[in-house]
Amino acid sequence: MENADRILSGSKLRKVLLATLVVPFSILLLASRFAGEAPASELTANIYSTSLALCCWWAAWRLLFSRIFGRRLFFTLTLLVLLRMALNFGHFYFVFAPLAGIESSNALPDADFTGDVSPIFNSALIFRDRCRDYGVFDAVFGDYYRAINNPGVGILYGWLFSIFGTYGTIAIPWAIIYSAFASLVLGLTGLSMALPYRDCRAVVLLVFLMPGLYVFPPVYRDNFMVYLLALSGYTALILRHENILLIVVVVVVESILLYSLRGAYLFVPATFCVVALTMQARRKMTLALRGVALAVLLIPVFIVSRGYLEQHIDASVGRFASASRVEATYPILAPFQKGGPLLFIPAAAVFLLLTPMPWWQNISPTLLSYQVFSYGQTWYALTAIVALVILIRRGMISTEAAIATAFFVVLFLLTLLGAEELAPAYVQIGIPFAILASIGSLKERTGRCFAISTAIIVVAHTILLFKKF
Repeated sequence: MENADRILSGSKLRKVLLATLVVPFSILLLASRFAGEAPASELTANIYSTSLALCCWWAAWRLLFSRIFGRRLFFTLTLLVLLRMALNFGHFYFVFAPLAGIESSNALPDADFTGDVSPIFNSALIFRDRCRDYGVFDAVFGDYYRAINNPGVGILYGWLFSIFGTYGTIAIPWAIIYSAFASLVLGLTGLSMALPYRDCRAVVLLVFLMPGLYVFPPVYRDNFMVYLLALSGYTALILRHENILLIVVVVVVESILLYSLRGAYLFVPATFCVVALTMQARRKMTLALRGVALAVLLIPVFIVSRGYLEQHIDASVGRFASASRVEATYPILAPFQKGGPLLFIPAAAVFLLLTPMPWWQNISPTLLSYQVFSYGQTWYALTAIVALVILIRRGMISTEAAIATAFFVVLFLLTLLGAEELAPAYVQIGIPFAILASIGSLKERTGRCFAISTAIIVVAHTILLFKKF
């Protein structure tokens, strides 16, 4: 196994980008250029898409991860990848589609489904048609109606549709492969933090097995965002070891990609760099030099993001401050809204940590199985957070673990302060960093952490039960 200094290096970052971004992009580009027409059969399209996704998985492992994690983890994770693909395909065709009243995944816009699936699907169709009629440049940068406010979502799935056919399920293997990439990058981050190999292996498996992201709707973007956030965290830790120019380029690319998928995460890569630099600086001169480097780092991010700030921040604050919106979406928080921010924000924080609970909004039958996995996510997330609290109370948290904790807090605060309209599902995106920070405590005190998590959830249910009567 390679030592922490070699793993936390610019050359390793370049290999990560090559293995998880450049190679998959190149394979898809070759497929789009030389494969001809997309498969007409849905079964053929799914087999084609899954085969290429597994090729990307094997190539990434051979290029980078095999020398770091070894064969045993490769076989374990590959089996889990295949199981997860089978489970998601099976769920769609035997559970989701019958409940939604559709026979094929190309009819997703007609499904009885509350969420982003329909607008994402339509946005992908618009991009595919625009690309065919006006060219790639106009499809990516042109000013036209995209059907969803995050252009990268339509670009991502529209490109996949143009290669494999207009079936929502062809995106499933790619989301799962990038979920595996995210877990491996977090394991790589753990090794760079000098965590034991077994702990890093546990991080890889625990992140990949997160219940909230294990079974998901077709054309789902959260798995890709977890990958980009994991890559952003790894990049931030490398900042003190590497040429600032490389990090600037990578951070800007990460920011653009995250913005294209969900605008609120535009500043996360730069924020992670701020956190890492600030918490790692020990001498005044070092802090001053890093401050200069950070200023250089933030300039391009600020230029790219200035238009976004002017256009979206006021609207976001307005949505968050709207009492009528809170009362309509999450009625349990309405009484706290009347008490002002000092009362509402702590209540909202507890709500986000405990969701989904019985106060979840009414949902269509197609979402019931996803809610079951979301309940599992509540136990999972609380157990990791309890382990983190125990570690902090014992005073045994290292600088690197504190940085990973801060990354989780950044993402939690983004959701809490209304960047995503107080959506509980977005809290789970930060949980991998909580696992990374607390893995030692989590492994040593698994039973205790799970028992405390269960007790908190039981108490919350009991309070709500008595409130009804």
